[in-house]
Amino acid sequence: MKIWRKYGLVCGMSVIAVIFCSGCASTSRQMSYQDINTFQNDCNKRDEQIKMLQSMLSTRDDRLFARFRAAFQPWKQYTDPDQYSDDVHLGWGTTDAYIIYHIQDLVDFCRGK
Repeated sequence: MKIWRKYGLVCGMSVIAVIFCSGCASTSRQMSYQDINTFQNDCNKRDEQIKMLQSMLSTRDDRLFARFRAAFQPWKQYTDPDQYSDDVHLGWGTTDAYIIYHIQDLVDFCRGK
């Protein structure tokens, strides 16, 4: 019985490792870190932009998976540097910081428009 338990544990851990490294556990984002960084606010579309930006905020799991992808797929830094950069910024919360900045900017400077 111990052998089957160990076999199940090894297979289970292998499946989890494949899921983390394959990208199927990731959510797709509409904009990259660079796009969010250079996003232009439009006071004429204030409400729509706020809703869009709020929908792009990451969850704790999104950030965790992004950190795992950045840590366990270091070759992406050379093979897909844009995705690697997005994972690093998403994983450490920089992407969310820019999104929150843009939301606050829209709320503060587009009040009566």
